Amino acid sequence: MIFVTVGSHYKGFERLVEKMDEIAGKIEEEVIMQIGYT
Repeated sequence: MIFVTVGSHYKGFERLVEKMDEIAGKIEEEVIMQIGYT
């Protein structure tokens, strides 16, 4: 399992989220992403 969690910084984490979304479609490992406030 790959767990990615990012906050809500004003500059954002779009590049990380987009790349992880791309990678998730190419690997067999489960990918979970959490985006937002804690």
